[in-house]
Amino acid sequence: MYYLSDLNLAIGSIPFHSRAVFIEQNFGEKFLSDSVLSDSSQHTIGTIGVDICRDKVLIIDYPHHRLCLAGSVPAAYQASLSPISLDGQGRPILSLDCKGKTYKVEFDCGSSMFPILASSKLSDQLSDAPAADTIHISSWGKTITMTGRPIKDSFTLAGHRFGNVEVYSAREKSEDNIPGGCDGITGNVLFLDKVLIIDFRNRKIGLQ
Repeated sequence: MYYLSDLNLAIGSIPFHSRAVFIEQNFGEKFLSDSVLSDSSQHTIGTIGVDICRDKVLIIDYPHHRLCLAGSVPAAYQASLSPISLDGQGRPILSLDCKGKTYKVEFDCGSSMFPILASSKLSDQLSDAPAADTIHISSWGKTITMTGRPIKDSFTLAGHRFGNVEVYSAREKSEDNIPGGCDGITGNVLFLDKVLIIDFRNRKIGLQ
């Protein structure tokens, strides 16, 4: 892996400065330069991190496939916000409340195959049902088997109540890969019919 330093970039109409853009060698598909630069190109050539959201408000309108960065939360969304924390890299940590207990769940857009991706310990606490789904995924070239079980009880996440959700965990405990200090991860899939608001400056989150 290597990186390019001190780049001025733009995501849509949002300019930002990046001190380092990391490049993974020999990873992903190869695109011809004229294809990448084409006005009609729709290639995924990388990911962006939470560093561009620092001290801003991220609004993701999933139903209409839109997002924006704002300086403050629009008035229409203020009443629905709940507190969150940020980890050492600025990633949002949400509270998941279920059966009188509170767990720490990181929001990670890249984990959207799973509504809740949990450690084996949390998975056992949320569900005592047998596995209802098995998925084999590739993680950095290694195949990992994930099992999903229905969560019997509803739970609250980002101030919103969810039910009929499955929790997934790695079949082998050594493959949990849950960030330190967290019990699990959630991605986009729970919010696909909603508007998600994350206020990084004031550490709050909301759903509409």
